[in-house]
Amino acid sequence: MKCHHCGKTTVVYTNGKGDEFLHRCQHCHGYHKFTNAGRHGSGAINYRVTKLAQAPGGK
Repeated sequence: MKCHHCGKTTVVYTNGKGDEFLHRCQHCHGYHKFTNAGRHGSGAINYRVTKLAQAPGGK
């Protein structure tokens, strides 16, 4: 995944994460929200990724 915040590429393992989860970039610590956007025929989940301006909980 390419980070929306810093533009660097980071590997995200989505296996077993469910329909929604947050991922934090290891480079700039910006947050991304992954949301289930449907499934492939193989059963793999298609995720839609959105940039979160700040950390959850306002920290």
